Amino acid sequence: MGPGFVILIWLLIAAIFGAFWLASLVVFIIGRRKKSRFMTWLGGIPLSGLTLLACLAIAVVGYGAIRSRNPRFVYQDTFHERPSSDVVAIQSDTWSFADSSHVYLRFHATENTFRRILPKDVPRVSYAEYREQMPVISGDSPPAWWIAPTEATSEIYLLNSAFGKGKKFASETTLATYDSSKGIAEYFYIGID
Repeated sequence: MGPGFVILIWLLIAAIFGAFWLASLVVFIIGRRKKSRFMTWLGGIPLSGLTLLACLAIAVVGYGAIRSRNPRFVYQDTFHERPSSDVVAIQSDTWSFADSSHVYLRFHATENTFRRILPKDVPRVSYAEYREQMPVISGDSPPAWWIAPTEATSEIYLLNSAFGKGKKFASETTLATYDSSKGIAEYFYIGID
């Protein structure tokens, strides 16, 4: 199910919603003009409810969009905890739509913090294993500040789930690295259906 299909479904839902809203508006206006209390209520109740529902949906989408642009919130949503006092200079890039999602995070932290937030199911790998196991992801380019692991990277952790074995998506890749000489941690996640 690609993005085009998802957009088509949302457009269909919006069209149906719009048709009900417009019908309610017409019934409400006719009721007001004819001074019919019944028609005014018959159109006004769904009109009010649908308008509130639309406002709520816009607020939820807006809140999610704003939250996804704040690196501290991306960190919190990713690791399920607020950044501790040693976590500074957080940079993030995240995107989620239709059948894919990605998260890039980079920040300064102590080694203890890195170990605490590191997902428990992500195994440590050598640089050679990373090069061999890291999938090539077409269409996804990292942000300019992202530094891919090198042989000098102190610790590399990588997990590729088999297709259909992901937690949220059919295929998932999680990469976490730590450079002990600079105290820089990086985290990458991509999920694809």
